[in-house]
Amino acid sequence: MPKLLKGDFSVSFTLALMHKDVRLATKLGNDSATPMILANVVRELFQTVINEHGADKDTLSLVKLFERNAGVAIAPRG
Repeated sequence: MPKLLKGDFSVSFTLALMHKDVRLATKLGNDSATPMILANVVRELFQTVINEHGADKDTLSLVKLFERNAGVAIAPRG
């Protein structure tokens, strides 16, 4: 949160790694016949952000997606 409020969008943990973890979790859920409804939504959200901003970005890129879709700025850009 402090980075977000400062408008600092530097990478700390890439979307690619997070997407991989969620993808593996949803695969495990699928393989064990356990519904992973929200995890699937998160996986698709990460994929959307990766498609728009690149896999080398971090979760703060999600903020940019939400800001664009909502038409508001959560934090000033530095």
